[in-house]
Amino acid sequence: MKSIYQLTALIGNKSDGINDEKFMTAAWILYAWMRREVIDCIPLPELPATVSKSAKTGRSVASIYQPEEHFFTLRSSVFENGIRDTVEAEIMPYRQSLLLAVRETAFLREPGAKAKPASGPLAFVRQLIDEVGLNDGRQLSTGLQRITTQQVGELADFLCAPDRWLPVVVVSQAKNPALWQNGYLVDVRELASDLAGSAHVMVIDWDVTYEFSRIVGDEWSCFGGAVRIYWPELFDFETDDPYVHPLYTAQTIRRNFYPSEFEKELKKIIRARNAGQVIAWNRFGIRFYVEAEQMRMLSVSGEESTEELLKQCREQLCRVHESQEEYKALAETYYADMVACQEDSQALQKQMTAMTEMLNRQRREIARLNGRAEQPPVDLGYEQMAKWVEQYYPDRLYLHPRAVRALKSAVYQNPSMVYRCLILLAEDYYDYRMGRINRDTFLQCYAKVDPGLSECGFGGASDILEQGDEYYITYGGKRRLLERHLKKGVNHNALYCLRIYFFWDEKSSHVVIGSLPGHLRSSLT
Repeated sequence: MKSIYQLTALIGNKSDGINDEKFMTAAWILYAWMRREVIDCIPLPELPATVSKSAKTGRSVASIYQPEEHFFTLRSSVFENGIRDTVEAEIMPYRQSLLLAVRETAFLREPGAKAKPASGPLAFVRQLIDEVGLNDGRQLSTGLQRITTQQVGELADFLCAPDRWLPVVVVSQAKNPALWQNGYLVDVRELASDLAGSAHVMVIDWDVTYEFSRIVGDEWSCFGGAVRIYWPELFDFETDDPYVHPLYTAQTIRRNFYPSEFEKELKKIIRARNAGQVIAWNRFGIRFYVEAEQMRMLSVSGEESTEELLKQCREQLCRVHESQEEYKALAETYYADMVACQEDSQALQKQMTAMTEMLNRQRREIARLNGRAEQPPVDLGYEQMAKWVEQYYPDRLYLHPRAVRALKSAVYQNPSMVYRCLILLAEDYYDYRMGRINRDTFLQCYAKVDPGLSECGFGGASDILEQGDEYYITYGGKRRLLERHLKKGVNHNALYCLRIYFFWDEKSSHVVIGSLPGHLRSSLT
């Protein structure tokens, strides 16, 4: 089961209190929607009643109407294309006012059914806004709300209001009125209309943004053609993190979005956040139909026959089982979403780490080309060498698993020399193979590392045939000869003899190292 849309809002103004006329009007709007959109033959009770109706087309409705208690609740269910769409709405007294609660959920009952995306409010929510009025600490509107200089203080207070349940979208005007629509980078009227019942859309002109920034501070403000979402969590301008509330600057909107695409992205973000938020319905006393019907049955149990109560209990039990199945599916969906988010987080963490390493490599490369390179550390041991290559030269050196194993038993008495040779291969030999320097320049480079160091390959084909299998590795699914090597010393004593066997891979532009730092045996040795 997936949440599609949720809303809690007061009916009318706070000063209206529990108004009979507004209650009746709101209840009839919901009844009319139920008849129009679900089942048109359901009766409209004029007295306190509980009505229900189902059809063979996969549609069912049920409602409780108690005008003396100013209580109304409905539940509609429509099964189409493998998805059961359930709408629940309730009107009830709350803190000397009338409260509206709306919840829409979708349950995939058939494999392969396409999930219904988070959407905007149902039609009756928009009708209630226009004809009765809904309040979220501020009157909801199907049109944009323009903030004047005198109203900026009220806007700042509203952003911090604890009884605000919907996000506020502030659209600022750019200094240049020739941009897009009179300096606004979005169609504010269309945006306000589409987000009615999902967010408050407010517009502030260029001159008003100065006063707004003065009151809330630049980090919390929105100006210069930017668009910002202020989520409904209670926050404090002095202590909270302003970056939790997304800011889209004019440059970001113009650079990253095609015309009208930004509005679609904005609506998608807000609707997804609305559907995903957790609302403590019980905190408001909201019961919705199933629980409300159980309470009603208990209150009239002394007035009805046992058979009638048993019949109603069986019906409620069926609904409870259905709800249990839906909630179980919802829990499984949330768990799958959590696992997917964890995997995405891990992937992003790896990507961020890789980008950080790439940035560091680019900085070192720029410094090296400018003649002020900071060399990687060379005073480490063999046990750190594999990680050292991964950290500093993953885009240039590749240590074959056989080379990594050889490091575990390395005894060459000067590990620092091995590190300097790896730097030579990763920088100077790499530049030589990439055509940045010629062979003579490279020879001068390895002579600077150590006068006794040399780089060479095997002679002719007969020399290659004389080499044993130790001079070959499997790389990229092929058998490859370690055709080049760096060497220092002629004594085959492992303490004093250095050999680094490698070849250049044209496809990946990597120096592939197959063995180090000891001498490999051959048919000659």
